[in-house]
Amino acid sequence: MKKISLLMLAVVLFAACSSNESETAETTETTKQEETLVRIVNVNAEMIAPKEFTSFIRLIGEVKAMHDVKQSSEVSGKLVSYSIKEGQTVKAGDVFAKIDDEMLKKDVERMVAIVSSARENYMRLKELWSTDSIGSEIGYLNAKYSYEQNKASLDQLKIQLRKTNMVANINGVLETQFVKAGEMVTPGTPVVRIIGNEKVKIEVGVPANYAGVIKKGDEAIVTFDAFPGREFKTVISLVAGSIDTQSRTFKIELELSNTSNDFKIDMLANVILETNSFENAIVVNQEYVYRTENGYEVFVVGKDAKGNSVAKNQVVTLGPGFENKVLIKNGLKVGDTLITIGSADVENMTRIKVVKTESTMASAN
Repeated sequence: MKKISLLMLAVVLFAACSSNESETAETTETTKQEETLVRIVNVNAEMIAPKEFTSFIRLIGEVKAMHDVKQSSEVSGKLVSYSIKEGQTVKAGDVFAKIDDEMLKKDVERMVAIVSSARENYMRLKELWSTDSIGSEIGYLNAKYSYEQNKASLDQLKIQLRKTNMVANINGVLETQFVKAGEMVTPGTPVVRIIGNEKVKIEVGVPANYAGVIKKGDEAIVTFDAFPGREFKTVISLVAGSIDTQSRTFKIELELSNTSNDFKIDMLANVILETNSFENAIVVNQEYVYRTENGYEVFVVGKDAKGNSVAKNQVVTLGPGFENKVLIKNGLKVGDTLITIGSADVENMTRIKVVKTESTMASAN
């Protein structure tokens, strides 16, 4: 009986062992099949490192003249001729037009004679009064005042005569002739428009939320579509003290030299202004930041419970950006591994395989 029992026990134990081995084999096979079915996404990643970052804004401005002058006649008469045509350059002091002066010349000749007579009378009475006490003091003083009055009138006529030669007040280009030769002018009649060409200013409207950032003396870069590949560096020369209630912007001005007359009035200019500069900042490409219902997120490399590499979504707070870069204020830290290429193909806890990892300390300007 004892042997039979042992034999039967051995058979039972063998059967049990065979059953466990079969179940273990089946479990292993199932696990392998499940592993085979898991989707693994190949990605590139970047180790987060501190960078320098400068943010800018791009704005559109308009070229305006530093000096845009309408010169008017100061005397009455017929405009005889122009010595400078529209579109030609003129220097301060150059005569650009002539007003008929014949009548003024006659008036000057007449007043010269009157002044000469008045002076002789005054000098004679002065001599008689001071030397021989002949005549009256009132007569002597009246002669003096008459001479001085007539002399002042003569000086005024001479000034008017000089003003029949219209002289440019600034260096520039004679843009427009408002009066044709042969037409009459009076004091205050606009005759020409002269635009200064040595310097121009660029007027730019800056959004009101940058009022605490943009300051006089800040550097700016200006480009023009008409001059591709060329950059003009300048500084802000004026910052307005008020906000335009319609556009909610404030005006700034930039000055540019225009000695070659490249820049035309009302030409559009592309203006780049620096807004903020940061050291040891966390900066990423905007293409790796995704908008969600609750804000923004990025994907970083993490581990699941089994130690497998997975993508983990990370909520982030954005700061200023420029071009394709954006500063991360919260949500990432130095040493995190950001998923870059391939981030659009993953979701939270997606299995990944990191094909390439980069680390850069380059500035993000």
